[in-house]
Amino acid sequence: SSAFVGTAARRAYLSFVNPRPGKVSNSKETALQAATRVAVQVSFLQREHRAMMADYLRNADAARAHYDELGLEPFPLILILDNVRSVYNVGSIFRSSETARLQEPCPL
Repeated sequence: SSAFVGTAARRAYLSFVNPRPGKVSNSKETALQAATRVAVQVSFLQREHRAMMADYLRNADAARAHYDELGLEPFPLILILDNVRSVYNVGSIFRSSETARLQEPCPL
């Protein structure tokens, strides 16, 4: 799913599927045991990511409702993002622009 690109769950999965060259595997663990261990880890990390996103959305919706109750309009400023490559930076910029009540961040 595209929702998990760049997350810890995806990194854990990819490190199991494509291990680093020269990395010594645990000889006491069978392939089935290793797959089960990684599946449990990925499942936990996915649940953690979903919970974090749900918590952010609950807080953002409450803040918007509070601003609407006070009759506060967003600032008429559009933030244009050019050549921002990191998903984390884009997310941070979106959260910061929402906190500053900018009209809209616009990635190019």
